[in-house]
Amino acid sequence: MCELLALTFNKPVYPDFSFRGFRQKGANNPHGWGLAWFDKRCKWRVIKRASAANRCTVVSSLLKKPPGPSRTFLGHVRYASKGQPLQKNAHPFTHPFDQGEVAMIHNGTLNNLPPTRRKPKGTTDSEHLLCILLDRLEEQNVSFGDTREVEAIFLDINNYGTLNAVVSNGSLFYAYRDKNGYNTLYQTFRRPPFKETQLLDDDLSLDLSRIKEPNTFGYVIATQPLTDEKWEPIPRGKLTSYGTPLDAPNRIQGADHLSRRI
Repeated sequence: MCELLALTFNKPVYPDFSFRGFRQKGANNPHGWGLAWFDKRCKWRVIKRASAANRCTVVSSLLKKPPGPSRTFLGHVRYASKGQPLQKNAHPFTHPFDQGEVAMIHNGTLNNLPPTRRKPKGTTDSEHLLCILLDRLEEQNVSFGDTREVEAIFLDINNYGTLNAVVSNGSLFYAYRDKNGYNTLYQTFRRPPFKETQLLDDDLSLDLSRIKEPNTFGYVIATQPLTDEKWEPIPRGKLTSYGTPLDAPNRIQGADHLSRRI
């Protein structure tokens, strides 16, 4: 099965700690991997390959010199159910919308999807899903920030199969979990006071208090928990909206310094 990773923080961060553990999921998802981040020019940048993340030399390079910093990251490892194991079929996918771009990662399989006006670059049901979402928002003259409409579209498309997804335009950030409970989707809220944190799939622990600014906070979302932190399941059939990173609960005020690793 494919697995998802997403991060949204109130300050720019680097993803190497979380991505180091996540890359091990490539052992069971060998058909591709990808990482997208929203850069300082407010554009999505994407790196993806049709190879297993745990064996890819590009991933090793990213861990030595991580991309970003950014407040928003989307990561994915792929087990192909629709579409060949090609780079164009690896996630994340991006498509233009409302003078910007929307990026998405998906876990599940969707069948007999209706045609779209947008032309997918690859042949996956996942990119088809993104095209449907954006087409419908345009047809209904609805903004990406209309949470009710976005949720209604996901619930409808969920009738075509199984669907867990994270989608973002760089500031607004949504996670949707399959209404019938296919697979899992978890979140952890990372905030001060930081402590020693252990990756579950990698022999590495990190004292986050030594490298994170004390006023940095945000969410890490993943198909399976990645660390020994407290992870909570995202509700079934619900669109969880994270707003902008500055809208996180228990908001903490402070100077806009740069956190290094999450």
